[in-house]
Amino acid sequence: RDRVCQCLEQIVTKGMDFGPKIEMIKYLRVHELISSTQTDDEEFLIHIGQLLNAIGLQAIQCRSESYVSKSSPDVINNTDNMVQQSIQLTGRFLGNEDDGVSE
Repeated sequence: RDRVCQCLEQIVTKGMDFGPKIEMIKYLRVHELISSTQTDDEEFLIHIGQLLNAIGLQAIQCRSESYVSKSSPDVINNTDNMVQQSIQLTGRFLGNEDDGVSE
């Protein structure tokens, strides 16, 4: 499981144009994967948190690029939704007692 998270993180942070990157993240359904994960394994939670962090940062970067390039409203909406999903999921990790998970 840890290696899957690391692999997904590498895929998500791969250098790509923002449009295809957003579509790829949506296609991989990583937010759904993260939100459906139920575990107390703190090491795994750390890897999931790192993956979520990478997705959130990429989503923010893609959002910025979509505004600068005056993309279509659909593209901007997709990037906005991805940022929002990332922020919502982040709360789950910030409340964890383990510093490694909450950081």
